[in-house]
Amino acid sequence: QLSAEELAALPPAAGEGTPDVFVHMDVVRRSGFGDLAAGEAVCLRVILGKRGKMAVQVIAWDVAVRAQD
Repeated sequence: QLSAEELAALPPAAGEGTPDVFVHMDVVRRSGFGDLAAGEAVCLRVILGKRGKMAVQVIAWDVAVRAQD
């Protein structure tokens, strides 16, 4: 679970001009997802890795937003 400081409940970004974040399938599966659908809204916990931004946790968007309430 992310803390309030780690989770910024912003509208989901989509399409061109949004930052790319690498999400490894192992992270997706460890987070409880079998797979991610194209365009599926999720919240990511992101770190700066050796090759750029990468996700270390994936949370369903509706779950992340509810946690803020």
